[in-house]
Amino acid sequence: MRYRGFTLVELVVVIVLLGIIGTISSRFIGQTVQLYSDSAIQQQRIAEARFVLERLSREIVGVHPFSLRDPFASDVAYQGKCIEYIRIAAVSSYLGSATASTALSVIENPKDILQTGNVSALSVARRVSVHSQDATDLYSSADNNSVKSVTAFSALNNSATFSAAFSSDSTGKRYTVLDKNGPVSWCMFNNQLYRYANYNTNYGTAKTVDWFIAQATAGSAYSSLMAEHVSSSSLFKVTAPTLSHNAALDLSLQLTTDSDGNKLILNRRMQVNYVP
Repeated sequence: MRYRGFTLVELVVVIVLLGIIGTISSRFIGQTVQLYSDSAIQQQRIAEARFVLERLSREIVGVHPFSLRDPFASDVAYQGKCIEYIRIAAVSSYLGSATASTALSVIENPKDILQTGNVSALSVARRVSVHSQDATDLYSSADNNSVKSVTAFSALNNSATFSAAFSSDSTGKRYTVLDKNGPVSWCMFNNQLYRYANYNTNYGTAKTVDWFIAQATAGSAYSSLMAEHVSSSSLFKVTAPTLSHNAALDLSLQLTTDSDGNKLILNRRMQVNYVP
């Protein structure tokens, strides 16, 4: 009995067919892996963006409206790349007039919502604002027309003493206690977004853009990395408060998702709730 094998032509045809099938399969597998990788990167960017937007939105809600600003608005190179604001530690009401005496009679000594534990907001050296409508007053360590430091507080009489009376009264007889840790800033440098805190606790030392850039690094005591892969097209825009609307912050956050330059773009307007 004779056994017939494959001819050379048949073997060549089979090899060619296997090569074609292998090429198609490898491309299909490669595209599937690439799609999965792109999807995973996009989900990671979405998670980063959500974290940033939620964290920033929660903080913006409780800031002093006249403190929200672009600290480098006059610098064309860094305009829209940073924001700065002062968080409100406590809000309450006072009795009588803030302009009549150096002693301000308050309804209560409210709790500092920015500190852990049951900490009262009014104490010696705490900065208090009454009807402040000027960022210059807020970002100052010296007593001025609308922002002053407490020199003494009497728990018995619920009375806060200042070096001088305030220049005007709040329409709602309200006062605010400013964050004892000073202003907070967010800046975008080198495709990264950083949050800065505890860098100006006395409200008297303005930082330069070079200082913020130098602190935009791991291990800094003043900055925290909030997001990476931030496109240079990302921008902050501050809308100042008026009689008809509250202060607002617009953020266009653009995160690069691949080497081709594709971007995940999220735009959000964050409103300041507090009105003096």
